[in-house]
Order: sequence, then structure tokens, then C-alpha cells
Amino acid sequence: MIENENTSLVVVDQDEKLIADLTQKRTTAFCSFEAKSIADKAKLYTAMNNPDFRIGDEINTVIKAKDVFAEIVTCTNRDTGEQSTCPRVVIIDDKGKGHQAVSMGVFSAVKKLMQVYGLPTWTEPLPLKVLQITKGDRKLLTFAVDIKG
Repeated sequence: MIENENTSLVVVDQDEKLIADLTQKRTTAFCSFEAKSIADKAKLYTAMNNPDFRIGDEINTVIKAKDVFAEIVTCTNRDTGEQSTCPRVVIIDDKGKGHQAVSMGVFSAVKKLMQVYGLPTWTEPLPLKVLQITKGDRKLLTFAVDIKG
């Protein structure tokens, strides 16, 4: 999915096996939030490790997005036990609160946001309305940019 030097996004093939070496600088994560102070570092850690909100619970609400943290996680199918890699995305809002989802729809929407609005940190927060759309028998999370005007 993502490689870090804070400049590139790379989609990982579902069949690719990833092993994270925590001793290496290069990881399979992306983070736009630049934490310099101890308070900022605590805010970032909380957003990464224990986000305040689940995006799936925020359908039809607006998130004022400033930053993005994304990583690869291993997902296990409850029915088959099969494991696959999935993108986990945390949107960090203008109040420093984290909104997270393990979702290809959210990942795809964030990639497109970065193509249109540039890489975060976004100086002016992007008002992202959380949407759930149906494609066939699947329900996907995505965003609409909710600019009134």
C-alpha cells in the first residue's frame, strides 16, 4: 500500500506478503502529521494507536481533515481464516482527533484527495462527508468534499 519517506504512495498487491522489520527506517506506512513537540507526538501516537472514531460509524457526518496516517495491516476472514493485507487509514482532523477505517474505499478516496489537493498537511481543513455506497453486494465507505459555495 504505502511506503514512507512522506512522499510516495504505492498500492500493494493483495497476494504480496509483507514482513515489517521494526529496526529498519523504511516501513509500510505513510504519515503526513509532523510531530515536533512532546504534546504533538502524544497526539500523533493516540491517533495512530487508539483513534477516537470509526469512519464506519460516521456516515453522513463531516470530518475536517488535516492529516493522514496509513499503514498495512493483516486482515483475517472470519469465515475462512484466510489472511490478506489491507490498508488502514486514519484521518486526523483539525482538532487532532483520529478517524480510522480498514477500507479499500477510504484508501482509494484518500489517494484521489492527494492527487487533487496535494499531500497533507492541508493548511485549510478539507471537509470530508463520509458516504457509504453500494457496489453489487458490497457496501463501501468513501468521501465527498463538502464545500458549500
